Amino acid sequence: MAKPHPEPPAPAKPQLNSPLPPPAALAAYEQALPGAADRIITMAELDQKAEIRDIWFERRARFIIDLVGQLFLYALVLGAVYLAARDTPLAAFFAGLAPIVIAIYANTRKKSPDANDETN
Repeated sequence: MAKPHPEPPAPAKPQLNSPLPPPAALAAYEQALPGAADRIITMAELDQKAEIRDIWFERRARFIIDLVGQLFLYALVLGAVYLAARDTPLAAFFAGLAPIVIAIYANTRKKSPDANDETN
């Protein structure tokens, strides 16, 4: 006697990765309260604009911090060169050592978990 073949599994429903509800739910909201779908879409658009603005400000702040840090290190190196030219070798040594120590510290400190989560 032949065994009956089992039914194939039903295809999985696609999952939306969106701030908006599924289209059927959005239509149900609109039917229950006219204008609700437009309000939900407007809310999602404003949320997306705020997220983009936050990312832009964060990247700009990181750029400025990096730029100021590099300018500071270059100023220390130039100070060390100036002190060496003025025949003060001990001061030039410590002024030249500072950028190296700062660079090592900046590159070896523990990175924040957010820095590893770049999705761009």
